[in-house]
Amino acid sequence: CLKVWYVVNGVLTNRIHTNKGVRKECILAPLLFNLYINDLPGLTKDPMIHMPMILNTYCNILLYADNMILLSYSQVGLSRLLSSFSSYRQDKYLLLNLNKNYGV
Repeated sequence: CLKVWYVVNGVLTNRIHTNKGVRKECILAPLLFNLYINDLPGLTKDPMIHMPMILNTYCNILLYADNMILLSYSQVGLSRLLSSFSSYRQDKYLLLNLNKNYGV
């Protein structure tokens, strides 16, 4: 049985017991997350994203487990990529950990 909390309109709910879902520590969690976001690397083919080339392949997203790095050579490209990702994130009901977001 999992014990979960939800944030609804910025307010944390009371603890809810459920038999559905996957614990964060579960060995299947990264695999299931990757299946859920499988279409993310094809998010956009917009040439204005200015994707870097890595090992002879254009790449704008690096993924490892539930971590992601967005790549672009320009501020304009990164802004477009972030905009596309924002729409994707909302459609998939994904939340960002604001303590783990960085821009370089």
